[in-house]
Amino acid sequence: MPRPRSRPTPPSTTTSSVFLPASDIPRFVALGSVSLGITGQDVIVESALDHLITELLPLEFGKCLLQVQVPVNSGFQTLDELAGKRIATSFEVMAGKLFKEVDERVKADQPTEVEYVGGSVEAACALGVADGIVDLVGASLRLLLWPVTLCSCPLTALSPVPRLQSRVTRCARLACTLSTRS
Repeated sequence: MPRPRSRPTPPSTTTSSVFLPASDIPRFVALGSVSLGITGQDVIVESALDHLITELLPLEFGKCLLQVQVPVNSGFQTLDELAGKRIATSFEVMAGKLFKEVDERVKADQPTEVEYVGGSVEAACALGVADGIVDLVGASLRLLLWPVTLCSCPLTALSPVPRLQSRVTRCARLACTLSTRS
């Protein structure tokens, strides 16, 4: 019986693994507390620390699209028509930037109210909390242009929003991050 080969001993390292909630990873990477993290790009953008983080490797799974949706019977046909209205979302930073641009472009009388809803964003319109929502949809729903019934409130996507789609499709992929601090 042949003798098993011994494996070479790897050089000594001080590498440790830490499991953190996805929303905490951008902060710890940006502060330099950890050297490398894996989290969603949407989480990085929402942390408002994306300027301190460098994407090393798109992992090419978890692809989503941030989408603006309104009730089917709302009468809203374009993104500009939502200027000055109430928007519910779990993505305040991205939605806030988007609607700030919309408000400026259409010279809205009042700013669009972007309000945080932690879950069940799709229920906000049915409950009278919002005129529209901004939420992630899976890659299979990327071209969602037909009504979808969620919480007994049929919603439809506003389209096209190409600038938002390209920016947020990129932001929704999972990615490795590395602090740019030395």
